[in-house]
Amino acid sequence: MTAVKYQTMPPLSPEQYAQLEQSILADGVQVPIIVDESGVIIDGHHRKAIADHHGLHCPREVRSMLTEDQKIELSVQLNIARRQLSKEEIVAQIARLRESGKSIRRISELTSVPKSTVSDAVRELSETGQLEQPETVRGNDGKDRPAVFKRTETTKEEFTEEVDGMTVDTRTGEIVDTPPAGLDGKEYKRPEPRGPKPV
Repeated sequence: MTAVKYQTMPPLSPEQYAQLEQSILADGVQVPIIVDESGVIIDGHHRKAIADHHGLHCPREVRSMLTEDQKIELSVQLNIARRQLSKEEIVAQIARLRESGKSIRRISELTSVPKSTVSDAVRELSETGQLEQPETVRGNDGKDRPAVFKRTETTKEEFTEEVDGMTVDTRTGEIVDTPPAGLDGKEYKRPEPRGPKPV
């Protein structure tokens, strides 16, 4: 079978194809293929090919008014729900969806893979050069956002200041360093905390 516009999944293995063919020969096409208003198959490429090869009726459902992006998403959702994909095949789908500008959350929804797992896969693929991140991704709200947030390294000095000879974290107010010597230059030990008063 040659590559077609909305065939988002890898081809069936010869064994899977033979099983599908036997099922269709025995019971006919049970799940209608899905096409767009122009008759282009969104879902059901293998079912259609088998039915055509054997001269069988192939029921179809027309989905109109879908954008290109919605057609691809529909294809992914239907196939992932139906197929038994290996980890590598799922990661390949995650990469493909990310490269097409999908957010981590949207990829998670489409693939039914936890958001943290999608995020880890995208980061690993990106770090190893197997994924080229898009400039922006579109969220569920329709807004475009940067695909990768640039994190800046913060230094200890950015959140500290000197107060009475001690370094204080300005975010928490906690002392982070104590001076090596007292104000008079002598070394002093901090007193031990006292326990409760005896009764």
